[in-house]
Amino acid sequence: MKLGAGIAKATLTIYNEIIYKPSSPQLLKALNCCVEAYNYASLSFEMVSSKLVEDLQTANYDVTVMDPKITNCKKELLDAK
Repeated sequence: MKLGAGIAKATLTIYNEIIYKPSSPQLLKALNCCVEAYNYASLSFEMVSSKLVEDLQTANYDVTVMDPKITNCKKELLDAK
């Protein structure tokens, strides 16, 4: 979970840097979608590790919600190419 949180934070940093460079409106929309997804992932990975011990059902829900957000980010980026 700590590795996942670190990767999500690093990816979020990259997306935030790219947003400030000139790009098409479609790419900007995709990047904003990805920032939202990876921000959520970063927060969730940090919280999920503690919830695994306390509340497995909540931790499982967080991971289930995270997957479609990341998948949508990838789709938006492919569409923006």
